[in-house]
Amino acid sequence: MEKGSILKYLQGGGDREQKELERSSKREAERIEKRKEVQKTLPEALQHNENG
Repeated sequence: MEKGSILKYLQGGGDREQKELERSSKREAERIEKRKEVQKTLPEALQHNENG
């Protein structure tokens, strides 16, 4: 392998890691958002369930 191709390969690996990190942090942000939404609506649902 040439020095340039090794460097390109290693840089490509870094790009893959960065993209995976972005994807996982996006999934985590979506999870947190869903959790906030559930926490907001849960007391109303429980109250409705007790009254119903």
